Amino acid sequence: MGDRSLGTIIIGLAAVLVLWAGAAPCARFDPKGWGYFRVVESPEGSAEGNVAIPLDARIIAKCRGDLADLRIVSSEGLEVPHAIGTVGETEAPRAFSAKVFRIARPGDKWTDVWIDKGAKTVTREITIETASKDFVRRVELRGSDNGRDGYVIRMNGLIVDAKGPPPIRSLTVGHPLNAHQYLHIRILDGDEPPLKIAGVQCRAPEPEKAHRPLMDLRTLENRLDPVSKSALVVAEMTPDLFPVNRIALQTTAKEFVRRAVISGTNDLAGETWAKVSEEALFRVAKDRCSTEKLDASFPEKAFRYWKVELSSGTHGPVTVDGILAAPSVRVLYFRRIPGNAYRLYYGKSKAVPIPEWEGGRDVDTGALLKSASVRLGEETRHITKVEADPEPISQPRPEPALLGYTYPVGIGVVLLGLILLLVKIVGVAASRRRNDPMRGTRLVRNRRPFR
Repeated sequence: MGDRSLGTIIIGLAAVLVLWAGAAPCARFDPKGWGYFRVVESPEGSAEGNVAIPLDARIIAKCRGDLADLRIVSSEGLEVPHAIGTVGETEAPRAFSAKVFRIARPGDKWTDVWIDKGAKTVTREITIETASKDFVRRVELRGSDNGRDGYVIRMNGLIVDAKGPPPIRSLTVGHPLNAHQYLHIRILDGDEPPLKIAGVQCRAPEPEKAHRPLMDLRTLENRLDPVSKSALVVAEMTPDLFPVNRIALQTTAKEFVRRAVISGTNDLAGETWAKVSEEALFRVAKDRCSTEKLDASFPEKAFRYWKVELSSGTHGPVTVDGILAAPSVRVLYFRRIPGNAYRLYYGKSKAVPIPEWEGGRDVDTGALLKSASVRLGEETRHITKVEADPEPISQPRPEPALLGYTYPVGIGVVLLGLILLLVKIVGVAASRRRNDPMRGTRLVRNRRPFR
């Protein structure tokens, strides 16, 4: 065998090693110790691609707090790489203080306030800071790039402070997105004394992905008492149960102020309700201008049934047309391969966290969830039975715990083989040089002329 043939062999073995090293090892799943599983159901003939599974509160309640005990397992018994994301509202951008550089009262009916944002910053709303009490004021907004000229932004804003009952205070005026550095705020006082302006806050728009659709709850009970002007609505979250941190009313009532008590329960028959929030909801109008607060926010709660009680307020009865909920949906997503069936395992407190799926870092979980074509089957309590084999197995399969070592051991064996082969090649080459009959012979050129 020549040196060239041996070199070819070495190159071939090295190529095999590189290909093996580049292939990610598949971890075999050990089902022992897992509490539950659900079958991942998808239509037959589904194409390959990323799929998302919403994790409802009943699954999350049986998992670790970090959700490290979730596994997607293929029908081949292999763990499938996955990632977990959240589809829901992100934290709203913080408000920042604008510089109030001019307050004037050019007439007897209004107050002009000029503010400087400091730069051409895009904003979506302002909040007027004032210590004044008991008022209702129309607000007009104009924008400017030089502090003098003005361009109309909104003409029908409304701010309000009322003693109640219940007391309400709404000092925020939303407006179309704009990047004017200066804003001219006109507060129409009418015959009332001017407000004491302490400052103005501006707020930037939320990212587009921060908006999430509200979920319609199914109304189970809707009662209205025209005498006491109270209303009671009970609704159910279906088909899945997700944590909720905001409840909103749907109503066509033009003007009202009501104290709202929001409660939740998972046992409708037991009539045991947990109070979640209590605050004023309202819609106030004046001179074709209006402001409203129809929702209540609170820490996440995972209730299936929700109750809203409206009582003790002003104006006419409030007819509730429906209840909306803002869910915070945690999503598990992975890449589906046609021909494989999958299960979701969960409920193992001592599960070891697995590395994050790198292929899922740039996935838009919101869009993926909207187009999801999979759902989870009924929950099955997982019980692993250990039974004796009917006959001995001639070639027992390695334990799952040992499979993790086959990959590095295999690489080590190949590397050892390459080293031994290289030593052999060097030895053969050295032996050939020692046994060469021409070794040590030197040819000297004959300088005598040819005769």
